[in-house]
Amino acid sequence: MDELQARGERFREQVRSLVSPEEFAMMGLRFAATPGMSEDLADFWRQEQKRFGADPG
Repeated sequence: MDELQARGERFREQVRSLVSPEEFAMMGLRFAATPGMSEDLADFWRQEQKRFGADPG
């Protein structure tokens, strides 16, 4: 796993703790529409984290 993918996974898990399971599932569907590269994973979930007011760290 490269560093960007690892960061994306951390952001994703942080977002999961901030939203309902239904909302998280909808985000997953939106992410599925991206090319799915490591940089997309990190950027998408970082943006979602910022959207919910969490510190992206």
